[in-house]
Amino acid sequence: MYLNRAQKYVLELLREYGALKKSQLEVMARHKVAEYLTNLNGYLKQMSQGREIDVLPCGDKDAYIALPGTEPDADLIAAFDVVIAMRSRIETHSKGKGRVKINFTFETEKNRINQAFVLAVHPGEEPVAVAYADNNLQGDFQTVFFLCFRKGQMQLINSQCEHIFAVHNKGETLFFRGP
Repeated sequence: MYLNRAQKYVLELLREYGALKKSQLEVMARHKVAEYLTNLNGYLKQMSQGREIDVLPCGDKDAYIALPGTEPDADLIAAFDVVIAMRSRIETHSKGKGRVKINFTFETEKNRINQAFVLAVHPGEEPVAVAYADNNLQGDFQTVFFLCFRKGQMQLINSQCEHIFAVHNKGETLFFRGP
């Protein structure tokens, strides 16, 4: 099947992450491929008919777009919102391993390149996430994004590493600087 640039980019993202929301793919395709893209509906329909992707239900206004046979990972998809929010500063991004959902490099305000790690932290997991970050992710030019699902979790995270809080709530991600 012939694929255009937007479709090739969608497959590139899905090969890396397995499944993402249609809305996330649209934002990234506009950013990376062509600003004029309003949506990917026609392209995704063609890819679905060609069995390149599966389209799975996700609420009334969105859908999960996945490689065939891939189940969406809710934490990974929430972590991808951090990538979307920082897309203009990100150099590279990829799926993480273990507790790290996504890792990426980004340019700081001081024009240096930092390695970043996004850790999904569900309520009650704060001590485990902090121990993991402090033992494995400390270093020069490294930043941990603690992806919280409630704003109150920030008070329970006291990490020694450079970190930023990303609070995912009702489909929106807000950022707060760690102490």
